[in-house]
Amino acid sequence: MEYLSEHQYETAIFIISVIAFIIGIFAIGFLKSLLIIGILDGVLFVPNLLNIINKKKNMEVTMEKKNTRSAKHARTGNKKTEEKEITATVASTRSARASKKVNSKKAKDKTKKKKIGKKVLMVLLILGILFLILLGLFMFKIVKDAPKFSTQQLYHQEASILYSTDGSIIDKLGSENREKISYDQMPEVLVDAIVATEDSRFFQHNGFDLPRFVKASFGTLLGKNAGGASTLTMQIAKNHFTSTNRSITRKFTDIYMSIFQIEKHYTKQEILEFYVNAPYLGSGAWGVEQACLTYFGKSAKDINLAEAAMIAGMFQAPNTYDPNIHPDLAEKRRQTVLYLMKRHKYIDEKEYNAAMKLTVDKILKKSDGTGDANPHKYQSFIDAVVVDVKERTGLNPYNVSMQIYTTMNKEQQQHVEDVMNGKTFKWENDVVQGGVAVVDVKTGAVAAIGGGRNVNAARTLNRATQLNKQIGSTAKPIYDYGPGMEFNNWSTATPFADEPHS
Repeated sequence: MEYLSEHQYETAIFIISVIAFIIGIFAIGFLKSLLIIGILDGVLFVPNLLNIINKKKNMEVTMEKKNTRSAKHARTGNKKTEEKEITATVASTRSARASKKVNSKKAKDKTKKKKIGKKVLMVLLILGILFLILLGLFMFKIVKDAPKFSTQQLYHQEASILYSTDGSIIDKLGSENREKISYDQMPEVLVDAIVATEDSRFFQHNGFDLPRFVKASFGTLLGKNAGGASTLTMQIAKNHFTSTNRSITRKFTDIYMSIFQIEKHYTKQEILEFYVNAPYLGSGAWGVEQACLTYFGKSAKDINLAEAAMIAGMFQAPNTYDPNIHPDLAEKRRQTVLYLMKRHKYIDEKEYNAAMKLTVDKILKKSDGTGDANPHKYQSFIDAVVVDVKERTGLNPYNVSMQIYTTMNKEQQQHVEDVMNGKTFKWENDVVQGGVAVVDVKTGAVAAIGGGRNVNAARTLNRATQLNKQIGSTAKPIYDYGPGMEFNNWSTATPFADEPHS
C-alpha cells in the first residue's frame, strides 16, 4: 500500500491500461491491443522514468559538492570562523524556534493530503478490480450462453406451423423462395451499394467496428440518430442466431459471435454471401438473386447501379421498402443508398446523377399488383400472430422454426373474411376501409381479425391492430344499450336523450 500511495500516477495508468487492453481484445484483437497499449504506456512512463533518473543524478552531484565544501572548511578553519559559527548557530536556533510552528502546520497539511490521496487511490483501485471481475464474469456468461454459428441454421429448412383452436393447421411460415448466389457472381455495384449503406468499413474491421460503436452509443445517449452500431457480421448473428431484443447482453453476444465464430472461420467474401443469401427481401423473395428475379426479371449478376441501390436499400426493412407495396418509400431509400455510395467514393457525380434518373417505377418489372407471393386467406390474423411472437420472444417465426398455437376460431375468422371482402356485406365503394377484431368476452382470446378490405399482401398495414383510432359509436351497445336493457328495462324501441345522465 505504501508503494501505491507513493506511485499514484503509475497505478492509475496500470488500471486504465488493463481495462483498455480487455476492451481492445474484442475490438481489434490481442496482438494489436498489446502493441498499442505497450506504445502508449511507454510514452506515458518514459518521461517520468527519465525525470527520476535526472533527480537521482542531481542529488549525487549536490552531495559531492557539499562534502567537498565541508572538507575545505575543516582545513582552513580559524578562530574568527568559529565565532561566526557560534553566532550563526544561535541565530539558527532562534530562527528554528520561530519557524517551528509554521513548519509543523505545513507538515500536518501535507500528511492530511497524503491520507486523502491514499483513500482516493484505494477507492479507485477497489472499483477497478471489481469492474474487472464483473467484466470477466459477464464475458464468461456471454461465451457460455452464445449459440453456435451454422450455415444450416442460416438457410433454415423447417417452417413454423400455426394451429387454430381446433388443432388444424392454419399456415406454414418460412417456406422459402430462394436462389443462392456466390460472391464471384455478385456485380461490383451490388457489393459497393451494400457495404456503403450497411457497413462502410466492412473490409477493414474484424467483425466489430469500435469507432462506429462508440459513435452510435454517444448518439443514443444524446438522443440523436448516429446510425446503427451493428456491422454486417453482427447483423447476421442478430437476425439468425440471437434475437431482435435490444439489450446489452444480446449486443455483446452479437459481438462475440461476429469476432470468434464468424470472422475467425470465414473470409469476408463468404460472410458477404451469408448476408445477401439469407434474408427475406419482400414480395416472397429470399436472398438477392430471387429478389432481382422478382423485381427486375433478371439475375443479380446482370443488374445495374440504379437496381443495385434499390436492392441494397431493402435490407434494413424489406416490407417497408418493398417497391410492389410502397414504391414511394422504396424510391426514397434508393436515393439514400446512392448518396451514401457517392459519399464513400464508390461512384462519382456523373454516375450518381445518371442512376438518380432511373427511378423505381422505371426499373421495376411490371407487376400484377398482388404484392407478396400468394398471401394466405387469413393473412391479417397471421401477421398479428407474427408480431406478437416477435414481441414476446424476440424471434422471427419466418427465420426460426416454431410450433405456434393460436386463439383463432376458423369459423368466425372465415365470417370476418367474407364481410371484409364483400361476400356477405355490401360496401359503399372500393375506397372505404375497415378493421375488425373478434374477442371472446369470457377469456379475452382474439378469435378472428380482419386487417382491411381485400388484403393482397403479407405483412402490410393491419387496421385492426396497428391503427390507434377511437372505436366511436361501436361502444354504445356495451356502455349504453346493454346496461339500459339490464337495469332500466329498456326495449329496442325505448327513446332516450343523448346527454349526460344526472
